[in-house]
Amino acid sequence: MTLPPPVFPTFLRSYLASKSKRPDNRTLETQYLRTLRRKLNLDQFSIINTIGKGAFSLVYLVQDRLNLQFYALKAIDKTMKTSSTAAQLERDVMLKMEKSPFLVSLKATFQDAKNYYILMEFCQGGDLMGLMIRETLLPEQKMKFYAAEIIVAIQAVHESGYLYLDLKPDNVLINKAGHVKLADFNLVREENEQVRIQGTLDYMSPEMLQKQQISVKSDIWSIGAVLYEGVVGKVPFLGENKQQTAGKIVKFDISYPEFLSGSLVHLLKQIFVEADKRINLAEIIDHQFFKGVDFSKLLEISPPFVPKFQNQMDLQYFDAVGVGFQSGRWWGENVVSKGEFTYQAFPGTVEAEENQDQRTKITKLFDNKKK
Repeated sequence: MTLPPPVFPTFLRSYLASKSKRPDNRTLETQYLRTLRRKLNLDQFSIINTIGKGAFSLVYLVQDRLNLQFYALKAIDKTMKTSSTAAQLERDVMLKMEKSPFLVSLKATFQDAKNYYILMEFCQGGDLMGLMIRETLLPEQKMKFYAAEIIVAIQAVHESGYLYLDLKPDNVLINKAGHVKLADFNLVREENEQVRIQGTLDYMSPEMLQKQQISVKSDIWSIGAVLYEGVVGKVPFLGENKQQTAGKIVKFDISYPEFLSGSLVHLLKQIFVEADKRINLAEIIDHQFFKGVDFSKLLEISPPFVPKFQNQMDLQYFDAVGVGFQSGRWWGENVVSKGEFTYQAFPGTVEAEENQDQRTKITKLFDNKKK
């Protein structure tokens, strides 16, 4: 006895028929979308080197085994009491400001039993501190370029309702094109939030040291400190020890070398004062020192320093961190723990491409325009 063929509902017959006739490109598209929805874990990345170290974190240069792209991967130790809060804050801040061209972009976040992981763009040109060390003194015209991009970066932070509170040359990264990328948002706080003394002493404002009200003016003080250091070759309130440095900061004890231009000295004198008398960002942008600078077109400028590399893994602009590792091995675990920390917007996804397209294009500045 021959059994009759199976009878399927109309909607199922249509589905099966369409599936059997589906073109190969549709199949490939489905496979591609499934790849984009994959859950991230450490097995997806190959470790190249350790490029940064903090008190409770390490930063690795990694390569994605699937798309072969290079990224910076920050691992935050979960044994730190405030690691969860710090990691989530850093993620949220980066997400909120992801359209700014002068802030390091977030690619994804995930976690395992030991660490929180933040996957970011890799800035191969090192940082501003490294450039200052290599060149000793940066001419005002060069430093003006970096200061302008730093100002736009800090402006983006403030417009998002945050205070950065840790501006220093070490946190100003340089991408492969030579432009600035502000990084490390673990000390960022919301405006009007109660803040304890934090940051790096040489760049701290007097109101921070004296536990007074912190505001956007505290970041402006740090902008002045970085600008001064770049052109003078030392921090503005350098003391023989921490106590002396702090004393100089709260007393505004500073000297200006004779080789500085009058416009720069005038600007710095309006920065290194009490917070209520301190110049604001809009006034800095309009200041004589930045005359001729179009802050809306910074990305069209040829940077004064454009890094050169032998390959995508060239780390010549990074200091040796001195953290031991074995290639392909991690101090984490290859077990992804589920949680609200996970975020993913990888290159190639619709979300990532839309974010990139919407970025503000910036440009032209001094006389060193691109030809």
